[in-house]
Amino acid sequence: MTDKKAPRAWSLRHLLLIAMGAMILYLGAGFVQKVGLSLERREDLRLLEEQIVRAEYEEASLEAELEYVKSAAAAEAWARENGWARKDEVAVVVVAPPSTAPLGSSGGVRAGLEPSSFRDQWWDLFFGRQ
Repeated sequence: MTDKKAPRAWSLRHLLLIAMGAMILYLGAGFVQKVGLSLERREDLRLLEEQIVRAEYEEASLEAELEYVKSAAAAEAWARENGWARKDEVAVVVVAPPSTAPLGSSGGVRAGLEPSSFRDQWWDLFFGRQ
């Protein structure tokens, strides 16, 4: 008889090696997942910081606009835009003179205002209208 040992199907070393490999893969996958999540959070943090800076800038500009709106200069500008005048001022309304061109003419109102040729345009440029 020969003294050959029958090979075992799985030795204890092989089982421990497989268990350690599985544990390393599990921990490695968890580490990669945590790193990915950390990178996403960093990007979110950067975007939020940009939004905060924009919001602070907008707040400062709105506060400056509010201060202007509360001032007397803004009230006076609004009153002038709406045609109001102070008690010591006289409101003047400018009325344009009537057009000299007849309404039925083919050129309309602009016909009498534009020079008829390039020579006339140059003449008007250097010497003014006649």
